[in-house]
Amino acid sequence: YKSITLRNGANDRDNARIRDPYVSLMARGMEVETAVSRPVVGYINGEYWGLYTLNEEYNDNYIQYHYGIDNNNVITMKNNEVEDGEEDDEDLYWEMFDFILENDMADADLYAEACELLDTKSFADYVAVALYIANQDGIFQDNNWQMWRVREPGVDASPLADGKWRMMLFDTDYSSNIYDNYYFNQNSIQELLLGNEYDEYSLAKLAQLLLDNEDYRREFILSLCDVRNLFFDKQRAMNLLNEMTDQYFDQCNETFRRFGPDWVVRWNMDTHLEGKLNGIRYFFDGRYDMFLNHVQEAFELSDSVVITPSCDPQKGCIYVNGRPLPLTEEKNLRYFTEYPITLTAAPAEGATFVGWQVSNESDVTLSDATALTCEFTFDTSFAVTAIFE
Repeated sequence: YKSITLRNGANDRDNARIRDPYVSLMARGMEVETAVSRPVVGYINGEYWGLYTLNEEYNDNYIQYHYGIDNNNVITMKNNEVEDGEEDDEDLYWEMFDFILENDMADADLYAEACELLDTKSFADYVAVALYIANQDGIFQDNNWQMWRVREPGVDASPLADGKWRMMLFDTDYSSNIYDNYYFNQNSIQELLLGNEYDEYSLAKLAQLLLDNEDYRREFILSLCDVRNLFFDKQRAMNLLNEMTDQYFDQCNETFRRFGPDWVVRWNMDTHLEGKLNGIRYFFDGRYDMFLNHVQEAFELSDSVVITPSCDPQKGCIYVNGRPLPLTEEKNLRYFTEYPITLTAAPAEGATFVGWQVSNESDVTLSDATALTCEFTFDTSFAVTAIFE
């Protein structure tokens, strides 16, 4: 590491001090950068100075470290300004931005050109996370966004050295109803993405324009479903929050005790932190239950249905839509019948994949029942088993 960031929790500093590292950990594995972090205690000249989160710093060295790309060939843009690179590198960002702004994304050929400038999967995932956590100080406020690309495509061996812009997730503290001003049952898709008129130079404007293309719309809606079904799955969310609470709790309380704020120390020191952590639990518990209703309402979709993949965990696992979270136990996922999903079977060492076995065969179409990766088109709920020998 050439540089690091020491964070005090920002908007969350007087609350749980945990939101940003928690969201980043939950989103890890999506097509966005998520900085590694850990809780630390700071000392100045030997004097205790409280709890912080030590974060990777997003810069050209970060890209070199993670992807083996020469840092001199890396550009990052942050809030419409060059963060790493040269002044003229800004032109490459506006080339991408203006192309999407000025062209009809419903046109397949023009959209294909846009996909050579912007990694649409990364962008879809980034927007999906922002909507799920109800971020109130991010892309929809034209703040706290960052993206990167290489200046000269093809110079470095990495497959990411293709000249496409990709998103970097950070500073998500002002989210998940932190100030009791945006509840889990509010439809952020309708209110933030579809319901506002954004300035033509706002990144949120691109999020709206890309939805004119049906391929992107499918990609985006699947991202919204994957955020809920996989990355912010209710049990996963609660387990990870409990793990992080164990790491942060005692030192967070000690920091409040020594440094305030006074209203916490004087009036509710014994219950303040637990209450704020319970607020996070309450938001993500309710968000999981409500979010797909919001997706359905915003995009006028049919009711979501339940898809239940399973397999013998001793012989392999299943991946959904190419996501890197392996399913080893039977799990209920909800998707919309308008859009097929893909499942990939990954046999364990010594095992062999035989094929996919589905219930309700008359209502489910498989692209290839014997292929490791299979696309499923469906009209109703169904169970599917990956058969390994």
